[in-house]
Amino acid sequence: ILYPNAGDMHHFRPIKKICVNGDMTRGMMACTYKHYIALKKIAEAGAEAGAEAGAEAGAEAGADFAIIMEDNIEFLDNVPHRIKTYLNQLPPDWDCLFDSDIINLRYCESPLEEGRVVYKKSNEVTAQCHGGSRGANFILVRKTAARKMVSQFLPFDQVSDLYYNTLLRRHSLNTYWSEPPNVHKINRPSTCFTE
Repeated sequence: ILYPNAGDMHHFRPIKKICVNGDMTRGMMACTYKHYIALKKIAEAGAEAGAEAGAEAGAEAGADFAIIMEDNIEFLDNVPHRIKTYLNQLPPDWDCLFDSDIINLRYCESPLEEGRVVYKKSNEVTAQCHGGSRGANFILVRKTAARKMVSQFLPFDQVSDLYYNTLLRRHSLNTYWSEPPNVHKINRPSTCFTE
């Protein structure tokens, strides 16, 4: 997908309204803009909008959270069971959870515990990574966090994987990683980097 939905094309004129980094490819801009659209649908999902948002962003009518998934992933284990485990292990004040084995990132900020798969992640830049994001392949996000991110998402200056780090820090969101990951990023050619 190189551009937003046909009805959203007006947002690309002028392009600076959505992206302020001229070095990003059209594919990077479109991918990041699609994340904005998904977050916006989650943030705005209510009883009447829930079904439509659910089809596109994982939200359900009245749900407090949704899942954003990219199309280049596969799951390593039972997804409904794993999501239930996430929700059982996340504390009441969680905002988002990232799950992916992207570039083989592994959680290393505290010791791992047997039977535990959810760990609090710092949003700060470390020697390991640029913040709380673990790519943008699979994000379990609360509606309240989606609202915060959407409120200051545009214009963006980085591809979604990195831009989430900016948003997590900007809004002091409580971020978590799944370890071990249940989402495997499939390495295949992508218009994100070539268009």
